[in-house]
Amino acid sequence: MEISHKDLIKYGIGDEKKRTLTVADRYIFRPIGFLVLPIAFHYFRLTPNKISILSFFFAAGGFCLFFLSTNIVTIIFGCLLCIIFMIMDCMDGTLARVLKKKYQIENPLGEFFDAFVGYFFIVGLWTSLGYYLTQINDDISWYILGTFSSFAGIYARAAYLKISLVKLEQGIVEKDMKQYGSYLKIYKNLDWGGFLLFLIPLAILFTVLELLLIIMLIVNFGMFGWLLRYVYLQSAKHPMHKQVSD
Repeated sequence: MEISHKDLIKYGIGDEKKRTLTVADRYIFRPIGFLVLPIAFHYFRLTPNKISILSFFFAAGGFCLFFLSTNIVTIIFGCLLCIIFMIMDCMDGTLARVLKKKYQIENPLGEFFDAFVGYFFIVGLWTSLGYYLTQINDDISWYILGTFSSFAGIYARAAYLKISLVKLEQGIVEKDMKQYGSYLKIYKNLDWGGFLLFLIPLAILFTVLELLLIIMLIVNFGMFGWLLRYVYLQSAKHPMHKQVSD
């Protein structure tokens, strides 16, 4: 089997994915992934699931550096590992789509492995950076705020995934794309799938990481509020009803 750059362009991004790409994903992470994927696939025989698991260790390495050191060079290197994770997060899904379209090779657990690593990243990012701020400021409040920020982000995503799975199991199919509204687009472009991983090293260099943590705390809780509104609208749209037997 061979994968070319042309294959990645042709099959690597589905129509649904194109609608949800962030600016950073479209112009930074994914183009780099397109360059690396043929090498990873042909020379290292990496499958989509292997890429997902490997990205886990890059993310974990970055978080460990945030926890274990306050040296700015070490912290920026940790940010670099997180950026590599993000590139690989684009690579696994892209390769899976190409293999499915070109060779009819299915990856039934691919979404699980992707979510398994992605949720770990959400949990670890601001928790570890909050701990870093606690060390340099000698104030545990930053660790608590970072943990709350990570919790809000992971809860919103997990709950949204659950309601989507329930609707799928119940055969509820909707073409309403309002869930990709303006707030969600802002959130996605500012979060780790967007420009956040570039903002973090800049915030560290200019000593404004505390401000960025507070901004992301507000954004994550704003996303949590968006989820509550979405759940309320779904409850009104799909109320309980009594089954009528023949």
